[in-house]
Parts: sequence; C-alpha cells; structure tokens
Amino acid sequence: MPKARFIDIEEMKRIFIYNPETGNLIWKERHSSMFKDEHAAKSFNNRKAGKVVGSIRKNKNGKRYLAVKVGRDTHLVHRICWVIHKNEQPNMVDHINGDGTDNRISNLRSVTVTENNRNMRKFKTNTTGYAGVGKYEDNKWQSHIWINNTQINLGLFDTKSEAVAARKAAEKVCGYHKNHGSDRNL
Repeated sequence: MPKARFIDIEEMKRIFIYNPETGNLIWKERHSSMFKDEHAAKSFNNRKAGKVVGSIRKNKNGKRYLAVKVGRDTHLVHRICWVIHKNEQPNMVDHINGDGTDNRISNLRSVTVTENNRNMRKFKTNTTGYAGVGKYEDNKWQSHIWINNTQINLGLFDTKSEAVAARKAAEKVCGYHKNHGSDRNL
C-alpha cells in the first residue's frame, strides 16, 4: 500500500471532483497548461476526464482499497476524498464499515493509529469467532485486550461465553468501535 503522505489539497481540488454521497472521486478535465503539450492534454482528457478514479490495491492483510497515481506519487483515494471534503490533512482515515472501497464521507473518519486498530475486522486465523478470546489449558477460556501496545489478560473462564462477555465489556470501556472483531469479509 502507498505510504500515507501529505496531500496538496489545492492540487487535488484542481484535478478531482469528489461526490460525498456516492464516494466517487472523478477526474476533472484538465487544462493544457498542466501538460507538456496540447496533444498530451487532449489524450488525458479523452481517456480520463469525467471518469471515476482508482484501482484496487490490497494491503498485507488482504484488505482492499482504491489507489490512484498523481504524477509520480500513488495516493489512497479515501485520503484524497477526505482532504477535498474536509479541507484538512487526516491522521489516518478509517472506513467505519470496514469496506476500504466505500469512500462515502459518512463512512470515513479521521483517527489515530490506536483508534484505527480498535476498528479491525476479525483475523482470518481466528478460530474462536471472537477477537481476543482463545482456548486455554484444562478446558478453560482466556480473554485479553490490547491497551497502549500492551496485552492485558482479562482472566481465565470456565465457558467461552464468559470469556466473550469479559472481552466485550473491556472493549466498551476501552473505546473499541462496535464493529471491531466482526466478520466483514470485504
């Protein structure tokens, strides 16, 4: 995935139109002064002006996002949508529903790394069906939660449902998003 970087808001507004209702980012027709010659401008405008931008990219966990190349830099489309609509640089942009291709403004929020980590879907390797809950020795169940880069053990429990309840209670207290650990196969 492209590394998040500073985005020139005014440049993005010159070359894109953002529709916050649909989440689509669209190429604007560009003036010939933005190209090396008239032919290059005409070629670009015939191919791209008025068309939705973005190609699917996957991060290391397989999550899909839209990305677009602007000049020599590749940008994540949701970050461009954010800066055009909000007129500010975000920390990170979180897709609330977990769909990295859904760039409607109602689905985007600026978050810290910690907040973003508290709205993750369930890992593919999860075998219990719940984040932070696992089978332990002697038919016990263990639950844990991460706080400030530290794993906190929530205890050992006789039943899976008790371990899940402890984890859910801790998520609420610690400010985890309601979608955290859900099955979002996007």
